[in-house]
Order: sequence, then structure tokens, then C-alpha cells
Amino acid sequence: MAGGREADLLCNNASVLTLQVYLIMMCFCTCRCEHILSENTSPGCGYHGLLTADVKFITVVFDHESEQQACEASRYINSHGVQVILLDVASMYIHLADRVTQLLEGENLLAMRNSLTFLVLLHEYPMEKVIQEIQYVDEKFGMNTTLSRLSRWLFLLSQHLSIASNDSVNLNNIAVSVSPGLKCEEEVNILKSTPQGTFWEKAVMKPGDYIFKNIKYDLNGQTLSVLAMEWGPFTKENISNGSIDITGICRDVLDVLAKHMHFSFRFVQPADRSWGALQPDGNWTGVVGMLQRREADLCISPYSPNEARMKVMSFGYLFNYEDAVVVYKSKMKSGSEWRILKNCFKTNVYLYGLIAAIVVYLIFVVSESAYIFYTESKSKPTIWATLNQMMLECIAVPLRQGIPHLPSSTSGRLVLVFWCVYAMIMTSIYIGSLVAILSTNNDEVPFKTLKELAANKDFGVDIEDGSVLKHIMKTSSNPDFQAIWKKISVSKAADANESSHQKWTRQRNKLYSGGFALISSRANVDFFMSEHCGLHIMDEGIFPLFSSFVFPRHSPLALMMSHRIQTLVEAGLIPLWNKKWAPQKKSCVTDSKTKPIAVSDLLSAFIVCGAGLGMSLMCLILEKVFQKYGERYF
Repeated sequence: MAGGREADLLCNNASVLTLQVYLIMMCFCTCRCEHILSENTSPGCGYHGLLTADVKFITVVFDHESEQQACEASRYINSHGVQVILLDVASMYIHLADRVTQLLEGENLLAMRNSLTFLVLLHEYPMEKVIQEIQYVDEKFGMNTTLSRLSRWLFLLSQHLSIASNDSVNLNNIAVSVSPGLKCEEEVNILKSTPQGTFWEKAVMKPGDYIFKNIKYDLNGQTLSVLAMEWGPFTKENISNGSIDITGICRDVLDVLAKHMHFSFRFVQPADRSWGALQPDGNWTGVVGMLQRREADLCISPYSPNEARMKVMSFGYLFNYEDAVVVYKSKMKSGSEWRILKNCFKTNVYLYGLIAAIVVYLIFVVSESAYIFYTESKSKPTIWATLNQMMLECIAVPLRQGIPHLPSSTSGRLVLVFWCVYAMIMTSIYIGSLVAILSTNNDEVPFKTLKELAANKDFGVDIEDGSVLKHIMKTSSNPDFQAIWKKISVSKAADANESSHQKWTRQRNKLYSGGFALISSRANVDFFMSEHCGLHIMDEGIFPLFSSFVFPRHSPLALMMSHRIQTLVEAGLIPLWNKKWAPQKKSCVTDSKTKPIAVSDLLSAFIVCGAGLGMSLMCLILEKVFQKYGERYF
């Protein structure tokens, strides 16, 4: 390969190798190839197993004794339009560390697949030592995935070198050829993975064959540590004999990913059982802390992104979209049952009705007193008799007791007709209103907006722990959010030492007790309403929420799984799983438009009856007193 040609190629890839010293070193190796190569050099079988359409450049690693073969290989590979980097095996560790770090920060899965292909030529340097360095870099910088699952390695060993033990190799795509002249022979040893373990399998390669057959198996049997916490229908905990199992929507997604990406998993949880809080030193607790320290591979309990979280975690494809809402339960109003008869009308209606009755009563009295056409058979009643009869008229008609006495005057009878019509309309409306009050749910809405909730002294409020809502409320410049956060902060100090699970239990119990509002995601609210009756959702929504699986920052798993999850969303499987795991709403009598009439609803009727009996008893006592002492004193 021409020295100027390769120097240009290496300089064009300076973004991949940022350390200038290695660029100089590789250019030096290239210039040495200029003197070593001859025009008639042949690379044997042509390394056809490496040259595929998706490979953009190949790194050729060599030890001191195999430098000439490395130059031959680089010229041949470059002649097929693939860029080449020459790298001495002694410098491989720091080169790999820098390469992996650059790729992960770029978060480009295609770039990882295109640029992590290696040809390793070893004449004296032990293969096992190279494998150890590769796996150490992957563990420290590549999150045990970048090199082990995404890279491709073809080792050409001198005949006197031994192949590394299959138990010591954790590379998904690796092949080894042993030949006297470090040429690619037809027989190649390929590491094959099975449920029983890994072993070297001999394969006969023909031109056009692709040697890295395991690449289609993605994670190739890797066991992942998966975080999960209780979160509505998405992740439901089932703990038995200290073993954690998770069901729900996200478990179904994980099962599909595991099947198609060929991995197994085990569930883990943080010791403090919290979602994660940012500490003054910049570290996180809980789930986020474990991902920050790379103690787990991913978390399937969905998280919503914010600036603080994105500094320590990578978010997958956003597959869950829902609204943040306010759910509440009003306290039972005690001492108001006796007012049901009064509540049929507003006070001013009763006032106007009383004024109308007094006016009609006076008209009755005047018309009857002024009537002059009395006969001997029908003498004019006394004023007291007239007052008594007209009062009975005014009272009996609204109570539908008939007409006890027909007025003598024409004007009085006309007034009676219209009074009967007025009483019929008013009593019909009253009865209808009473029936509606007794048989239907007419709960008063205590608040309709966040502003009204913040000002309502009868209701406490809190935000579900672990949700991004708390961070939004705390840092928002929205005055309504600030008012809500101020109200929450009053009781926050007493709850500072609670775990996430304890807070979840406390918040749920307070919600079910009444007089309390909880700001939460709609999915969790549906879960609450499936457990308890009498819960209501505030009319005003807050804001939309988007959530996804989360991974350690720059984890290649985030890129690998996001594509699969996007496919599941586009196929319509997520809504089906939502429907499958959606909580069945609790059958509540209060959810119906009608309700059975309870004894407490009729308390006002019993009060009226008791008042009538009391007045009757009082009149009886007065009559007896008058009967006994009336003749003496009256």
C-alpha cells in the first residue's frame, strides 16, 4: 500500500483516534510497509470473511514478527475500498479504550458495527493475553457489551501458537486460523455458543462465506441484570422466598427482546428500594444510582427524561405516552343529612314562596271579609274563623290535602285557582328535586384547577415518589406549580426518611382516606381507581409524560434495544399489552348515576316527623292545662 495513500486514510479517521501519538505511530508503521511490500505479494485467501458491505474500516493488529504479513493484509483490504488502521499489539489496550469511549459517546450503533472489525496477526505474542486485554477494556470502558457483542475478530496465528481456551473467551464473533505463514486457510475455528456453553467448531470457509455467524444472535446468551420496581400496570412485583419476579407490560416487552436478541436476565433491586434522588456530591441513590455505577444493565420500570437524569443515564425509545393528572377523594360530609329537604331549593326560593303565601293569605282574608252576599243559611263568619280557614287554604293546597273550605267570594275563588296552579308547579319541582338528590350522585367538585387545589385548605396534596413530576414542580417557574410545591413542602420534612415503598403505601392510604389529592401518571391513577371507590380525577390536566427503559449512560444496549422496541410500537403490540394489563375497574355503586337511598338520606324526613309529633304533644299538654285551669282563670 502506498505510504501517502494510507497516511491520508489515517488522517481522515483522526476523529476516531484522538491521541496524536498513535496517529504518528500508525503512519510510521505505514511508511515501513512501503519498504517491506513487493508488487507480487499475495494475501492467501484474501481475508474474504472480513470484507462485507457493512464494514467501513478494519484495524490490523500485529506483533513484531508479523509486521510484513500485516502490511500485505492492509494492502489487500484497502484495495477493496475498506480503510485500514495498522496497530502494534503492544499499543492495542489504550487504542481500544479510546476507540470504545469515542464510539459510546457518539451513541451511533451503526458506527460501532462498521468500525469494530479486527484482523490480529500473531507470530510470537500469546493469543490468550490479547483476549485478556480485549475483555478488560470491554469491562472497564465498553460495559461488557461493546467489544464482546458488537466487535468482530479474526485471529491468524503462527503454527506454534495455541488457540485460547473457549472458557476464557467472551467474544461473540471470533474466528481463529492457524497456519505456518499466517495465511487465511480454508479451515477456520469459530467460537460457537449453545445453552450448554461455548466451544470451538471447525468450519471450512469458501470464498464469499461470512465467518462471523454469531452476529445474528445479538447478545448471544448473555445474562443481564435488570432493575425493576413496582409501578402500576408496567411492572408489578411478585416476591416469593426472597426471589423477585416481575410481571406487567414492561415484562412482556422484555420477554420479546430476550427472545429476539438471545439473552437471559435476572431481576435486581436497590438496597434502599428507592427510585433515586440526587445527592449534594453529584451521586444518585436507588435505581438511578445503580445505573450510574453500572451495577445493572438496564431498568424496565419506565422513566421520564429530564436534564439531571440524562447526565447519568441513557434513555431508550420512548414507548409510553400518558398524562399527569390529579386524583382525589373528598371526605364524607357529616351533619348535612338533615338538610336534604331544605336543599331541594335555594334559600331565596323558600323566601319568595313564603312571601307569596303571605300575600295570598292576606288577599283571602280581605276578599272574604269584604264579601256582602251572605244569606240567612250562610251567615258571615267571624274574623277569627276567616283567619283560620284561609290559613288552612294556604297550607293544605301545597301539601295536596285538598280544599278544606271553598271561599265564598268570587275574588277569593279566583285567587284559590291560581294558588292551586302555583302550588302544583312548585310542589312538582320540589318532589322531582328531592328524588334526584336522594337517588343520584351529586358530589360537589372541591376544585377544578391546580390554583384552586393550592388554595383549598380542606385538601392535602403530594406528588407520587419517584416520578419526574416532583422535579418539574420543584424547578418550574409556573406560579400554579410553585404554589403546589409550597403546599407539599409543608409536610415534606416529616417524610424525609421514608423509603420509596413506604411513601407509596402512605400516599395511597391517605388518598383512600379522603381529603387528599395525589399528582400522578394516568396509568397509576387507573390502578388506584381499580382498588378503591370514590376517587375522582380533576378536570384540568397537568402535562404529558413520556417514558422508556433506561440504561447506564452511553450503554450500547440502549441503542440495540431501542430499534427493537420501536418495531414493537410500530407493530401495535404496546397498546395490546396495555389493554392486557390495564386494571379492571372496581365495581362501585358510587360510579353509577343512581344510588340506593340510605337511612341517612331520609334523616330530614324523620326530623320533620319528630318535630310534628313534638308540636302535637305540646298542643295536647296545653289543651289539658287549659281544660283543667281554664274555667278558673279564663
